[in-house]
Amino acid sequence: MRSAALMASVCCSATLAAAFAACAATPVPAPVLFQVSEAGDEVTDVKAKLVWRRCVEGMTWDGATCAGTARLLDHSQAQSLAKSEFGSSKLPWRLPHVPELKRLIDSRQGHPPVDPLLFPRTPAQWHWSASTSVASSGAFNPYNYGNIAQGRTPSSVNQMDFLHGWAVNFSDGEARGEVLKRTPMVVRLVRGAR
Repeated sequence: MRSAALMASVCCSATLAAAFAACAATPVPAPVLFQVSEAGDEVTDVKAKLVWRRCVEGMTWDGATCAGTARLLDHSQAQSLAKSEFGSSKLPWRLPHVPELKRLIDSRQGHPPVDPLLFPRTPAQWHWSASTSVASSGAFNPYNYGNIAQGRTPSSVNQMDFLHGWAVNFSDGEARGEVLKRTPMVVRLVRGAR
């Protein structure tokens, strides 16, 4: 009796192990993170509910890739372009924020770290963002030796914030907030999905 129960237990374990092995060997489809539009010129980030232009400004989708040359714009020109695109297309195009741009960067892609099938010919350069103060250090401290040594005052700190903007480097994913707004850089517009 005992050997029959033991045999049934071994059989059951072997059957479960085989079933588990078969389950583990069955590939689970990866969740869809990005969807390309029917026209092919836009990519939707399904999770974030954002629609990206597939090509950076200055380049156009030709049905197979992004053709042309990327336009380099200063921060003011980039903001003006977004406003004019919003006005002409009646779609809420805008400059993306730093976390939104960083969603396009996938370190598994190598160099540049952007999926070349979704965003072909993406320049491995700095891209403008609309973020203003990603990580503020709080109130100005006049007793901080670093502030004194570098001649910072409350008004000069505010002036520096006015002169600098945030950008993301599409060669390595780094984000910086001390980029002079007059610097010409790449622009990729985004809008919310409907």
